[in-house]
Amino acid sequence: MATVRQEMQAEVNRKLQEEREQMAAELKSNMEQELQRKLEEQLEHVNAKVDNRISVEVAKRIQEQLAAIMTGMQQIQALLILPVRVESSRRTFGVHEVAV
Repeated sequence: MATVRQEMQAEVNRKLQEEREQMAAELKSNMEQELQRKLEEQLEHVNAKVDNRISVEVAKRIQEQLAAIMTGMQQIQALLILPVRVESSRRTFGVHEVAV
């Protein structure tokens, strides 16, 4: 009778150990999945921040380049539009000659 009881207790202990191991494996798997999910979320968040910073930097550079282009265009325009001098000593038929 004691032997049967010991065998039954051993069987119960073995099944409990198997359940513990299975639960531990499931818990580990769940924790790994949750960690992976959180890491992916953080990576997405960081990527979004980086993309935003890159966009801001690109926009800033474009704005600087446009400002430089506009300045250059204004300088070229200033060079192309030469001041017009009217020489009062040279008048023909009431029209001023223009010296460039």
